[in-house]
Amino acid sequence: MPSQYPHLTLQTGTLYASGGASTFTGTGGPFGFSPFTSEFGGIISSAGLAGEPFDDAVYDVAAGDEVTFVIAVQDMAPGAPAYDVQVRSAIPTGFRVPPEGANVTVKDGAGRILAYTGDLFSPAGIQVTPPLAGYDANSGANVALVTYTLAASSALPGPYATITDTAAITHVASVSGGADVSPATPVTASTTVVTAMPAPVVRAETDPSSVAKGQTIAFDVTIPVPAGTLQDLRLDTVLSAGLPAGAASLSFVSARVLSAGSQLSLATPQVQGSSVLFGNVVSAGASTTATDAATSASIVVQVTARADGNTSGTTTLDAVVSALDSSGTGNRWVADVPTAVGVVVPPAGAILTGAAPTLTVTSTTSLRPFTTLQIADAAPDGVGTLAVTMQDSSLGTFTAGMLGSVLNNGSTFFAMGSIAALQDAARHLVFTASQAGTARFNVTIVDHAGGVTQNSDTAVTVTPSVDTANHLPHNAPAPQVTLHVTTPSGQAMVVEGETYAGPINYLQSQYIYDSAQPATIVADTSGIYIRNLVANAAISLQSGRNVVEAGTGSNFLIGGSGMDSFFLDARGTTPGSNTIANFHAGDVATILGYRPGTSSYSWFDGGGTTGHTGRTLHLDIAGHGQAGADLTFAALGKAAMDSFIVSSGQAGGTGYLTILAR
Repeated sequence: MPSQYPHLTLQTGTLYASGGASTFTGTGGPFGFSPFTSEFGGIISSAGLAGEPFDDAVYDVAAGDEVTFVIAVQDMAPGAPAYDVQVRSAIPTGFRVPPEGANVTVKDGAGRILAYTGDLFSPAGIQVTPPLAGYDANSGANVALVTYTLAASSALPGPYATITDTAAITHVASVSGGADVSPATPVTASTTVVTAMPAPVVRAETDPSSVAKGQTIAFDVTIPVPAGTLQDLRLDTVLSAGLPAGAASLSFVSARVLSAGSQLSLATPQVQGSSVLFGNVVSAGASTTATDAATSASIVVQVTARADGNTSGTTTLDAVVSALDSSGTGNRWVADVPTAVGVVVPPAGAILTGAAPTLTVTSTTSLRPFTTLQIADAAPDGVGTLAVTMQDSSLGTFTAGMLGSVLNNGSTFFAMGSIAALQDAARHLVFTASQAGTARFNVTIVDHAGGVTQNSDTAVTVTPSVDTANHLPHNAPAPQVTLHVTTPSGQAMVVEGETYAGPINYLQSQYIYDSAQPATIVADTSGIYIRNLVANAAISLQSGRNVVEAGTGSNFLIGGSGMDSFFLDARGTTPGSNTIANFHAGDVATILGYRPGTSSYSWFDGGGTTGHTGRTLHLDIAGHGQAGADLTFAALGKAAMDSFIVSSGQAGGTGYLTILAR
């Protein structure tokens, strides 16, 4: 900043900061400066300094950064040289002289080195040996430029603290060795350094290095907020900026605020496009470092994006946080944290051959129509899903083998596993005809990388003639079982289960709860199918393999010691909150109503009921960024989720999302 007395003027400013995030305000002086050669790009003249003075302030300086400052002294009296000019500078708070020295350099405006004596940072400062020439608007001979570099130490105040670097003229004479004609109070000029805000912390909920096209990925963005007031705080998510069409990219899906610290005062955040606007935020805390991810003075925002593009490659999500200081007039603080995301575009998909032979069966015969099915895939050990759907469910029902489940009253089969395991599951899939006709099937394979292959109109002719080539016996009737049902009113009932009459061969008994009153249902045996139609319920299973259809309400489900399948319905008008306890290897949870390409999901910690919290799956069924159903896996954290396989698809006109524990 400029200052003057009788015929000398003084300007100070900042020229360079080593921190890549630093920004400058001001005119910057007449020419640029190289901190490595201590040279300006042209003559620094009085005419130039009048139009573009040294007045830059630097923002976002952090510990370890080096900042180069300039002091400019001008003799403004024509024909009156200035002798024995002395200048000093005080080391600003939180700064120190670097180990290699401050590199103090004195030159005139034309770039000629001027000798000096003394210490710039002492009370007397340095004395410039040659006199400054009398005023000349263009030559630079009447200008002395003092440049020096200081390092920001670990004691740097902050964040967003304003530090002043002040310079002063302490002596000047009209003749060499003459009396000091400077005023009793030295004339000073100062420049400003503003320390950096703590950078936001961006954490991907799943591994961002390999995201399949069409898959959504959630990022938790933690914004530490310093003590005081920030005006117009906002988070802008910049996705895949500047990439050509068809390249691997990310598209914005949703954003929501997960938490705001107890020491923060802010209005309800607004989501506009891919930005979250917080307005003015007041913090009573003192969050000072980027690692304050759990501080009471932090805001956590979850951003969900979808992988797109036609070619595999790396793209980015940029979390750009910005704000003004409490005055609202300072430089806008901006912190940009880019996160690399590797998008994998899947190959063409699995190849289906020999989906079904032409077989004729009677209405009382069961057979395996897919014994000749072949699935060719580049990665047979990769994970995929298989769905087989009857076009006319009146002609019969499916019965699953050891892998896979049957839905929609026996007309739909789906399984998740390796490509090799899916082929085996298809070969063991049983079809039982119920009347004569031609049964047609749609077979869909989604391979491990998201490639989709469909084989439609695979047919089995059902006629009165008998073919024993693939004949299988029906399931034998199972004994009756009992269940214990308790309602909130305290009514406890022991009810009799029924013999299971459906298509899944490992189930023996069933119980359908059709009351709207909430209930607790405890099974006392294995191999049971429990269906809750409309109520909120708690259901507890035992050993063996079991299936639960929990309906559209909110449910608390306790798995048994065997492999269980849980079905939750997200097609209701009121989103349900569900919890599964004892979810372990071999268990499968399926959410019906999920719409691939429209719906999205994300993970967060700490959901669920008191005493049974854990990793929680949040579903946005409509894809509008609004609250949907939640499913909590009690007592499980992110580490356990790494062994889960999540896949989505469609079967029988119903979309689904499946979580398989392995």
